[in-house]
Amino acid sequence: MEQEYEDAYNEVLEVLKYIPKEDYEKIPKKIISLFENYRNEKNSFQYNAGVSFDKQGLSQNAKIILSIIYRSCWATEKEKNDIAKREKQRLKYIDIEKRKKYNVNEIFNNKNEKFIKGLQENNYSIVKEKWYHKLIRRILHVKKE
Repeated sequence: MEQEYEDAYNEVLEVLKYIPKEDYEKIPKKIISLFENYRNEKNSFQYNAGVSFDKQGLSQNAKIILSIIYRSCWATEKEKNDIAKREKQRLKYIDIEKRKKYNVNEIFNNKNEKFIKGLQENNYSIVKEKWYHKLIRRILHVKKE
């Protein structure tokens, strides 16, 4: 896991080489030094200015780090509000989907219906027979034969 972040730090530093100096200076020095101290220098990522950002082959972690830098250092107040609204909508959507998926009433109703239907198809009783009742029934069944 640490290796993934070290690679991401290296990728982020490589991308930051290609941004305007005034944007680079908006990033806190502590963050830049953190990336420099913990990056994987053996990572061979090369940013190609002639290729679109989407096709650079950045890791997911590097994209997340860059989006956090954008939101906290470069975005205007309007952009920050738009990002916050979209995030709120996304979380609301995820919450609705989870509620649908993990609806307690539906889970138990569906499982109970399937369970009971399976028992009925196999001619099993829902009430479990005690072990000594089974023994007596078998003894009586053997005596009849």
